[in-house]
Amino acid sequence: MKVSLTKRALLVLVALACSAPTTPGPPENNPAQPRFAIPAGPYTPGQSYLGRNGYIEYIAGNAPVIFTAPHGGSLTPSEIPDRTAAACGGSATTTTDLNTAELVTAMQQRYFARFGSYPHIVINRLARKKLDANRTTLEAACGDAEAEIVLTEWHDFINAAKSSVLQSPGKGWYMDMHGHGHSVQRLELGYLLTGAQLDLADTTLDANAAYEDTASLRTISELDPISFSALLRGATSLGTLYC
Repeated sequence: MKVSLTKRALLVLVALACSAPTTPGPPENNPAQPRFAIPAGPYTPGQSYLGRNGYIEYIAGNAPVIFTAPHGGSLTPSEIPDRTAAACGGSATTTTDLNTAELVTAMQQRYFARFGSYPHIVINRLARKKLDANRTTLEAACGDAEAEIVLTEWHDFINAAKSSVLQSPGKGWYMDMHGHGHSVQRLELGYLLTGAQLDLADTTLDANAAYEDTASLRTISELDPISFSALLRGATSLGTLYC
């Protein structure tokens, strides 16, 4: 399957699945609000499972890899109001990350063709103007009870995938797929580091543990014998592996 990335290149946020969560936690349980339980496991690798009304899709896996697409959906149900800055605490990005839902599905199939096992896939099928699954509850669902249910399903499916990975082999790889509108169409890896921090010398990055501690690749850096800066750039970097 060939996926077009015209108008938007791909941005990948990477972190180990066994590290601290990379997305905000689900809304707190409120007995007064309805709650939809995701389909109970065990899950069959390669099979699709849907949340309420098909807003969240989980394609189960059996590989220690999780791919998620929080901003690639297109569904615009009337039961969920459009997100606005006023309702979302002052900020409401509604731009779709084009082709990311199709991309993670294609990545799962290519992975299976090469390695014989399925990565876990979680896709938010709602348009971003209805739900931003990568934000805190207020900004993500903007106070709407139905949207909060969907946000909870998003996290529940990710947690189901994570639990599967942690059971066997115990460590895994999490990739959150996004798009960008930069003029140079290329693959970008997001590490939760600023441009100014990335411009620092290798010796500076390696000497201050705070840079490693706040980066999304912290866990793999702690486990790998090579230096933190070597993982970020150069012949042994993750970026080189994707070339």
